[in-house]
Amino acid sequence: MPRKSTSLSLDADLIARATAVGANISRAAEAGVEQDVRRVEAERWKDDITRACDLLMTGY
Repeated sequence: MPRKSTSLSLDADLIARATAVGANISRAAEAGVEQDVRRVEAERWKDDITRACDLLMTGY
């Protein structure tokens, strides 16, 4: 998948710790964003399915 350069602000202490352990900050940030997006998408899907089931059960 193509990558896009972006700018973001992170806690300075966290950056220092990540650098100290040799973490790839860009990849770590990407993984965190991916995890959060998947969580929100799953919640929305669940809410949509719940609403659809409620509509079916109540006859609209």
